Amino acid sequence: MTKQERIKKNLEKVVTLLNKNIDLEYALMLEAAERFTHEEINVGTKKKPVIRKVKIMHYTENFTDEDTGDTVPIQRKWICEVDGRKSDGWAVINYHTLETVERI
Repeated sequence: MTKQERIKKNLEKVVTLLNKNIDLEYALMLEAAERFTHEEINVGTKKKPVIRKVKIMHYTENFTDEDTGDTVPIQRKWICEVDGRKSDGWAVINYHTLETVERI
């Protein structure tokens, strides 16, 4: 096996691990979900509407009030899919490829 072949094989392993990490982070975030809703949101203008179908995750985040020390629950929303593709908020999650890893 030549040096170039070993480098390519290692890069393929790196790509696989990076993409698995993306999936694990996404799955971990979804574990906090209490429920999901689906909505159609206009991200364009009134004259030129651009409708996006989004999946919204609803969850509760607890904060401690610094003055009283009480725990205060806050209802939160997070967009987890845009047009059926995994997303981190509005940004669609892109997986790594050999080309993107080679540039790093």
